[in-house]
Amino acid sequence: MSVVLSTRCERHKGVTFRDVSGNPFVGKSGINQHTPARVEMIRKTLCLLIAVQFPEIAFAYQFEFLNIKDDVHQRMAEQALLCFTSNPGKHRFSCDGKTFSTAPDVYLGSVNGLNLLTVDDVRRAVVWPDDPVRELSVTKIPRAALWAFRLVVDQCKKYRAGIQDGLRCSSHYGSLQFMHAMEGLKGESAKETQKAILDWSVFAYRVAVNKQDSSGYYNDKDYCEFFAKEPRSKFVNAMSPQDLDGGAQFPCQKKDSSPWQMSTPFALSCTWGSATCAEYTYGNNFIVRKAALGAILHVIQDSYAKGHASRGNDVAINTYECAAIRQFQVYTEQDHERHAQADTYPYPSTACISGEADVDGPVTASAEVIRMFFANEDESKLRAYLADHVFKLADDLKEAGATDFFRKPMLEVLDKRGTQ
Repeated sequence: MSVVLSTRCERHKGVTFRDVSGNPFVGKSGINQHTPARVEMIRKTLCLLIAVQFPEIAFAYQFEFLNIKDDVHQRMAEQALLCFTSNPGKHRFSCDGKTFSTAPDVYLGSVNGLNLLTVDDVRRAVVWPDDPVRELSVTKIPRAALWAFRLVVDQCKKYRAGIQDGLRCSSHYGSLQFMHAMEGLKGESAKETQKAILDWSVFAYRVAVNKQDSSGYYNDKDYCEFFAKEPRSKFVNAMSPQDLDGGAQFPCQKKDSSPWQMSTPFALSCTWGSATCAEYTYGNNFIVRKAALGAILHVIQDSYAKGHASRGNDVAINTYECAAIRQFQVYTEQDHERHAQADTYPYPSTACISGEADVDGPVTASAEVIRMFFANEDESKLRAYLADHVFKLADDLKEAGATDFFRKPMLEVLDKRGTQ
């Protein structure tokens, strides 16, 4: 939910042209064949097409093709890594409201072979949930255009059934919205949403760590066999929906007919259909494991955006609060322009800066997860930390919906009812 789209197509001076993961645009020959001028022409053409064909969408949304307008997640993840490297042995060291200078590559022990985590690594990994099937690349112009059309114009209306409709739509509009600390069902209890977020975080942590036991590495295990044995829950139903006979409701096989593995959701790369993407690398690949770690940082950070979850003061939309969560927001119930406003870079409240609150800020929490990862701590400790100090629930809970500031204007609601 945190990629902000905009119709403003001006070129950013001094900015290296990169895809959403921070990789330079590189052609098949290994040379940057897509010059800034060519990329600029493509971007302006697509912006113009959207503005002409869908003027109301162009007005309401911010669309900057292949560039992130406000790199909130990248900046927070970078500061979290630098905070951790400056204070590697300190538990819950307060990082919010502080600035840390760039450090060299980070070599800190080994997590099943992974011993290096750089600033570029975390900046790329933390945006994986916004582009979960790696479509936003200048070498995939049709996919990037479809990504923008589905999420902004069409709003995934026919692709909200779940993971069987692909990760892109199901994570932004469907049953996987817990990846962004949001809820897809109006009226869902906060406890159910919180549990799904915690389950997702533990699953991602397992993939990131990739422990080995007598049967092999975790990431190599059969995905559908694993989820078929798990007790049904909101998270399990979303990750492995079943039909009436108890069978998997989506293909458990890759394009080469091999079964999905535990790491497959983090390893997909799409050229055409997002429900049948190719797995571009294997489960122990460090890119995949870093993406899983980035997914945890992402959901933590999203939960402090007021368009995602309600904490503390709901009015100051660009200030994040170190307070318990009262309500999870439902994107389809919101004014999307206001949601986008709240996804710009926020500033910490006094409680977050002081580090005295029971709930940690997003940078502190991200640094703590990185610390736990390199310490190879058990997943039970991760879950307990996130439940008590990040996704902690308030006493005055509300069912999922939209807070007053983000609620759709009444005229828009009435107009939609009148057309049904």
